[in-house]
Amino acid sequence: MTKRFLLAAAVALYTVALMAQQSQEEKFSRTPFAFEDFRDANIKFAFGRKGTAKANIFLRDASLIFLKDSVKMKADLMSVVEVAFGDTVYRKTGDRLGRMIAEKDGRYLVEVTTIDIEAMREAERRNENTGFLDLPEFNLFIETNAEYFGNTKEPKFPLKSTYYFIKDGQPFKAAEHEFKKHLRSDKKHDFKELMKDRYWSWKDAKSLTVLLDYL
Repeated sequence: MTKRFLLAAAVALYTVALMAQQSQEEKFSRTPFAFEDFRDANIKFAFGRKGTAKANIFLRDASLIFLKDSVKMKADLMSVVEVAFGDTVYRKTGDRLGRMIAEKDGRYLVEVTTIDIEAMREAERRNENTGFLDLPEFNLFIETNAEYFGNTKEPKFPLKSTYYFIKDGQPFKAAEHEFKKHLRSDKKHDFKELMKDRYWSWKDAKSLTVLLDYL
């Protein structure tokens, strides 16, 4: 009887933990942008140049969109280094922008958040309209009329996030095989011991912040 109780308790705890993890991982946005409205952004460019704009982050591809005479324009990130919306700072991460999680001595941990297109298409197949139509073959992501298509649920965009480190201006994915390429030689033993910690995770921002000391 005692064994059965302990087994049932263990299963119950595992189920609760799994549900909590899934709940934490499932993120949604009401709009295809990082912010509800376009807001003042301070932009840092290469060679110390600076600029300002009314801007937002487009979650389709984590790109920078700015307003020019009330028209939404996509910015060229070629010379962009950093975009700050008040205390929320984004760093250039390849051809996208990643929200800065932590920084140490010029090394960064960022989170690139984009719309989970596969999950969105699945929602469309279930007649849960997102309010936007994705046509990747034409490189289009356009707004639609949800009421016209007869969908009644509130539009929402499923999101997915990927963590990256930035060292010497070069981003690389927060994954063990990638991180080892940049691991300091004097930190190899510490890194090996850290990987034994079952509570440490490559999907947890707090865990990944520790690794800034290893670069």
